Amino acid sequence: MARVAVLLAVVVAASNAALAQKMTYEEAKSRLPKRSLPAFWVGDVKDFGERLEKLARGEVRVIAKSPGGRPLYLVCYGRLEKVEHHANFNSAIGGRDPSAYMNKAARKKPVIYFVGPVHGQEVEGLTGLMNLIEVLETGRDRRGKQQPELRHLAEQCRLLIVPAGNPDGIARFEPRSVHGMPLDEFQFWGMGTWADGRIAFWPDSPSVSTPFWITAVCRTASPSRPEPTTSAGRSRSTWSVPCITPAEQPRLRSSARMESPAISTAK
Repeated sequence: MARVAVLLAVVVAASNAALAQKMTYEEAKSRLPKRSLPAFWVGDVKDFGERLEKLARGEVRVIAKSPGGRPLYLVCYGRLEKVEHHANFNSAIGGRDPSAYMNKAARKKPVIYFVGPVHGQEVEGLTGLMNLIEVLETGRDRRGKQQPELRHLAEQCRLLIVPAGNPDGIARFEPRSVHGMPLDEFQFWGMGTWADGRIAFWPDSPSVSTPFWITAVCRTASPSRPEPTTSAGRSRSTWSVPCITPAEQPRLRSSARMESPAISTAK
């Protein structure tokens, strides 16, 4: 029991020390390794539109714009199956008959929806989905390795892929990869710092993460906001919540209804 208490005290002390860590942008930049990422890696959204425009099998649509003005792309594979809806979602659940809203048995293929990184520093998901798209397009992954089984399985479904759920956050994530990165640097690039320079760690940061640009601002300006003077998150999802203007709302609802007509009924 005494050993457990000592171990717990050490863990708490280490946690408190981590929470007290400070880091400047210049320090974080100086720690980035000088390395070349492998050719298969996709760690940014530079020329992202050009990449997707070259797809031959996938249907590419822009479904929204980010606060920084970057397009949010949806890539679709597989034929859209029209399924009748006899009730909206709330009515179907209230009547204890979900099939009235969506009868899965009426579909020949299941629908699978993938969303890439919603936190800008989590670029592994972006690389993974771009590899999946490459397999669907060519049968090979981005390393050139044949993936016949994966492609066969994917062709049994309708796939909806949003490769980059947070294009602004990804664009702001300068390291392009977290491989080998220690925790303090990962937190700096992902969560940023408080006004006093301390690195923002869980669980304190989520308490203000939703209205981040109201309660605190980032040390490096958001693409759509002026240069700030105080703290906080660099690549978090708050910088990428799709900025849906009134003019774009009909297009987004149209995309939703195309997949499931009862999804959106608001005027």
